[in-house]
Amino acid sequence: MNYSTYRFTLDLKKHNSQMSIAVFQYDSAVQLIISLTDGGKPYFINGCEALFYGKRADGAPINQYCEIEGEKIIYKFDGIETVELGAVNCQILLSKDGKTITAPRFTIMVEPRVITDDEIIEPAGGRSALDAIFASETAREEAEAERAEAETARAEAEIARAEAEEKRKQSLRAEWDHVITTIEDFAKIKDYTGTVLVKGLQHVDLGAVFEEDTIDINASYVKFIDCAFYTTYPRNIVGNENCTIDGFYWRAEYDSLSLSTFGKVINCKHTGGSDIDGYPLEISNCDYVHNCDFGAAYDCNHISDCALTVSVSRYEAIFSGCNHIHGVKVIALDLNPDFTWRTCIFDGCKYISNVSVSQVFIDLIEFRYISCLYVDPDTCAGFLPSLTEGELNDEVQILTRDGSFKAVHLGEAVAAYVNGTILTGEW
Repeated sequence: MNYSTYRFTLDLKKHNSQMSIAVFQYDSAVQLIISLTDGGKPYFINGCEALFYGKRADGAPINQYCEIEGEKIIYKFDGIETVELGAVNCQILLSKDGKTITAPRFTIMVEPRVITDDEIIEPAGGRSALDAIFASETAREEAEAERAEAETARAEAEIARAEAEEKRKQSLRAEWDHVITTIEDFAKIKDYTGTVLVKGLQHVDLGAVFEEDTIDINASYVKFIDCAFYTTYPRNIVGNENCTIDGFYWRAEYDSLSLSTFGKVINCKHTGGSDIDGYPLEISNCDYVHNCDFGAAYDCNHISDCALTVSVSRYEAIFSGCNHIHGVKVIALDLNPDFTWRTCIFDGCKYISNVSVSQVFIDLIEFRYISCLYVDPDTCAGFLPSLTEGELNDEVQILTRDGSFKAVHLGEAVAAYVNGTILTGEW
């Protein structure tokens, strides 16, 4: 039901009752829209709170909050104003920042209906048509109120979500020197120093973002969250000895990528499972490599708890010139006895322990330990020194179960400590 609306203006300089309106007893679909002036000039109320004060003919007080829209005060009846016949003396109280001002009085005259509720005759079939209308209108108003409450709750939840998101962004900005969430900003990563967070960049072609073959990183720490990269051209990401790269994810689909010259490479992965049908990640000249998946490592100092992939299209997984290797799981893909064996090569590495291979592929991978200084036969899969003609004068140390080392001159024989027995044989 639409409201019956009374619009009028009250002047703050005039204290007598300035307006009188008449309504019928029990009417509630009534609203007042009031403007204020101060000596004839508009009185601005934006930002104020407004309270309706009234006293009925029976002396009962009425205290209700009003709405403010722009410079208008809106008061909607809820029925208590028209319960008693006679005059309701009214005023509006405005407040803001602890200060108040009272608007002049006005009067609501409550007049009787032509017919009272007791005189309404109930039809034989049940409630009167008027009561049915009232009941229907009440149900509609209740449903509208519920909808409005739900909409208010939704709006408040959206505001809370936006505030939480802004706080999260502010927290990230406080924690990181630079936060990258767009490809445009990522293209400038070589210009950033300090700590950098890269977030939410999915399926990004490095070849399309960077024209150079080498992508320089000058930051001290680069963290990737929810990112995935590939390249249609070979690329090399180069850091520095004080830089850590964390959480880089590589999709080995089209062309090769290497990470080189970083102080630390941690939690960096390439596509796992049967998806690797291209170019696994390569890591080179890095001091510390931990919890990473890759296909080759060159001249790294310390490698721990990593996975090494022998892919479908690349038959060799290589460690070359690495100092300390502890904890490597070798993963081979799409192997069966009809395929050529894959090879895992440790070439020129110093200390090697805890090398394992998935049991499914244990008989399908050939391990080669070439010119390696210390190898633990108890924890290294497939340990047996393999040689080429140019290495016949090299000497290796073989770590035995009792903790001693067995020196073998490879020009004379090959030796390995396997299952408690030293095996030797002419090469």
